[in-house]
Amino acid sequence: MQKSPGLLRALPALFEDAGVQIEAIRAAAAYDNKALGETLLELYPKFSPEAKREVVQGLSTRPTSGWLLTEAIRDGDVPRRDVPSYVARQLRRVVGNGFVEIWGLIDALPDDKAAAFKKYESLLTPEALEQADLKKGHTLFQRTCMACHVLHGEGGTMGPDITGANRGNLDYLLHNILDPSGIIQDDYKMVMITTRDGRTLAGNVASENERQLTLSMVGQQIVLTKSDIQSREVSAVSMMPEGLLQTLSDQESIDLIAYLMQLDPPRE
Repeated sequence: MQKSPGLLRALPALFEDAGVQIEAIRAAAAYDNKALGETLLELYPKFSPEAKREVVQGLSTRPTSGWLLTEAIRDGDVPRRDVPSYVARQLRRVVGNGFVEIWGLIDALPDDKAAAFKKYESLLTPEALEQADLKKGHTLFQRTCMACHVLHGEGGTMGPDITGANRGNLDYLLHNILDPSGIIQDDYKMVMITTRDGRTLAGNVASENERQLTLSMVGQQIVLTKSDIQSREVSAVSMMPEGLLQTLSDQESIDLIAYLMQLDPPRE
């Protein structure tokens, strides 16, 4: 889709067209248009999880739409758990202190890491994991992990494919979930790019040459001409949220971890 006045007028109707909805939401991010942001937030409760993710990601790229999203988070119209940590960091950059006043500290864990490890080691006993609901665990994986990680052939490529990881080891899983920024491979470090037309984008660099850079974002890749890039920064933190388990109930944590620890693909 090209950026044009005709498309700008057509987008509100396309937001409700299931056939092109995702592409329409992505296209809206190219326009610095408050009315489009307001329309997306009005429709937000009706959207699928994938569409909601695109709305949150798209609105966080500009100051005007970023503030609309911040107000929606403040008012509870967009639940905090729908906002990944990398989007929160992006909003802190594009909105400024107003976002921090509403969200609070971004880079700190809700609890001390040592206390979090102790809590989940006590919660995730062999007995609890044996009684877990793996179907619910799969649903939680789809909601919280699948956008970035591949497991058993399904998922995104923002993060490493975890199918062959040491998932049967609870200690390994907890270290990677509770302290995702502890060790980050260079290929998966978050890059924050600001374009000359005012957008701020967060993702991983998939490829680049002398003229262009391809940025992998959740659910899509964007090709940027380097002359259109105003600034580019590599972050020392992972795009994976540190407080992932803190957004889940104890039973949800048990179900998710039990599913992640299954070494064989789930049977239908």
